[in-house]
Amino acid sequence: MSKEDIFSLFIGFCFIWTSSLAKNIGDSCIMNGGKENGFCTYISNCSKDLFGPRDSLKYTKCDTENFFIICCPERFFNSQPTTTSKAFEIRMDGKRISEQKCEEYSSAVYVEFATTSLVAGAPNVISRKQQCRHKTQSLVVGGVNAGLYEFPHMALLGYVSRPEGNIDWDCAGSLISDEYVLTAAHCLTTKAGLEKVRLGELDYTSKTDGATPKDYRISSMISHPKYDPDLTYNDIAIIRLTEKVILTPEVRPACLPKSADIKQRMIATGWGKTEFAGVKSSYLQKVVLEKFTRNECSRTYQINSLGFPRGLQSSQYCAGHKTESRDTCDGDSGGPIQDYHTDLFCMYTLYGITSLGQGCGTIGVPGLYMHIYSYIDWIESVVW
Repeated sequence: MSKEDIFSLFIGFCFIWTSSLAKNIGDSCIMNGGKENGFCTYISNCSKDLFGPRDSLKYTKCDTENFFIICCPERFFNSQPTTTSKAFEIRMDGKRISEQKCEEYSSAVYVEFATTSLVAGAPNVISRKQQCRHKTQSLVVGGVNAGLYEFPHMALLGYVSRPEGNIDWDCAGSLISDEYVLTAAHCLTTKAGLEKVRLGELDYTSKTDGATPKDYRISSMISHPKYDPDLTYNDIAIIRLTEKVILTPEVRPACLPKSADIKQRMIATGWGKTEFAGVKSSYLQKVVLEKFTRNECSRTYQINSLGFPRGLQSSQYCAGHKTESRDTCDGDSGGPIQDYHTDLFCMYTLYGITSLGQGCGTIGVPGLYMHIYSYIDWIESVVW
């Protein structure tokens, strides 16, 4: 054991930890008691056969502060990565950076406990227990309360009135990294005083709902460069927080889509009005919506109508319900329309951002959503 290794022994449910010199992404490392060479990378970048989600696994840690940075065996790479973090994060399988990060963030659904053998050179042993707060269900719900931490990426946008200091929670958003929130651009321009982002909330008027929310101040707000407040196009924006979010099973990002395909049925979530001309819900709501065809959507949002001088664009689509009163409404703006991730346990994929509508909950009249994949290059350039 090297001189840099520091051991501290705890009794009962505590564990023995090792603290070694931290290594950067792409640095070389040694594992299996010095028998095998590897490279430091995020656990999600290594072989799923060896390091996939399971109740327990073994690996050698590279970073003393980050469980997710491990020593990955050299044999899992086709060629040696460079030692620079940015270059190493370009995956050998050609995945987008948003896909890589999605896999990395999926580790946050697990609570990890570490033990280390006192035998020199023995690998760390990490026990992982999943704490998923939702179960994949058939999409049959409509306009009901969401469960506690069922949507761990949901964000509330708070508008502060001065000098009183009162906060109105008038828009929503989605956490997409440990530092950025995705929302609608009109949430940044139609009302002054946007100062706060709240994560981990369920009912913002209750102290007994079981949630432990935290408010974050805003560092910067970035609307899409082609957004025009007088039009409906490019209604998408990114908010950067002043501090990084500590990811937990209760608060963690959702994934961006991997393709332009849109599901036929998806879940919309928000704290908006539950009916036209009604009051906003302080309790997070969820509703299943159906995608409308382009022709059906165009009948509601016609060319040359207010905000649509060029008609519907490929970056916009409609969703609602043809036989029931299901819709998003005022206060839901900026929130997501999503579905369960097809590959990653307990994760969601975001497909759209709530943009606007004609009334609320009118049967057969859909709401309008921004197609997130149309902006994937721009989002990645800002966030990562």
